[in-house]
Amino acid sequence: MFEAMAQIAVLVGPTALGDGRRGAVVYLAGVEEVRLKSKVVPGDQLKIKVKRLATRAGFEKWRAEAYVGERLAASAVLSAMWP
Repeated sequence: MFEAMAQIAVLVGPTALGDGRRGAVVYLAGVEEVRLKSKVVPGDQLKIKVKRLATRAGFEKWRAEAYVGERLAASAVLSAMWP
């Protein structure tokens, strides 16, 4: 679930900014404040929301939340860097 949240963040983040990093190599730098709120079973549909918290040269941080229906299933703060 956290891998899916990280992939959404690095795919959507640069595309939304339009800063030319689309398709670039990205390194997951950290996962913080991990919270598992409810059980997720095979067949559940995840809706993932990502919000950018900070941007610095080559480094970004996002808050990601995964929902099953209206229920918060997991959340984390993700950091990534571009070489």
